[in-house]
Amino acid sequence: MLEAKVVTKNNFEQAVATQNAIFADAGKYDNGMVDILKGLSNQPDKEFNFIEHYLWEDQQQIVGFSGLYTYHNNPNNEAWLSWFGVMPDARKNGYGEQILNATKEIAKQKGFTTLRLYTSGKLYANACKLYEKSGFTGEKYTKELPINLSGYKERIYSISLTNQPVTPWKNKNLHIVRHELFDSILLTEKKKQQIKNEVLHDHSL
Repeated sequence: MLEAKVVTKNNFEQAVATQNAIFADAGKYDNGMVDILKGLSNQPDKEFNFIEHYLWEDQQQIVGFSGLYTYHNNPNNEAWLSWFGVMPDARKNGYGEQILNATKEIAKQKGFTTLRLYTSGKLYANACKLYEKSGFTGEKYTKELPINLSGYKERIYSISLTNQPVTPWKNKNLHIVRHELFDSILLTEKKKQQIKNEVLHDHSL
């Protein structure tokens, strides 16, 4: 039976290792460690006010990962899906759909009425098919020129968690380039280690 375990300080290393295994290519420039640390901090980020990640297990075996986050300047009832994926050796067993639906249910239980996500239509074409199959509405995301020129076919997917129609995203700027530039390039390994030490050893958290 699929079970969610919230990522905490106690399973932080396991969460990072799982994320790296799922997103091996992404790990070349960003292993997501900083995102997980933001979720364990009382002050996730100047632009985010909620971040939580989940390790998904079936019979005590880790099969996937997902997360939820919210933007300060977005409506409080909107959550975003992050780092959703299935472990390589657990794929093609239906876990993707199960984890996606279970994460949607977590978002709903937390009071969110809309779930959105940002992804690449080129890099994650199979995931996009799953989102569409699961009722998400897809829109092209062309707001940020550097991403546009990359040819990755960026997309925003949205779904209502109520019986009301989902509100389209309408290509509003997400500032993806700025986030990835800071966390992946400008944030040195030394600084990342400093953030890790501060968060994991802060007993007030």
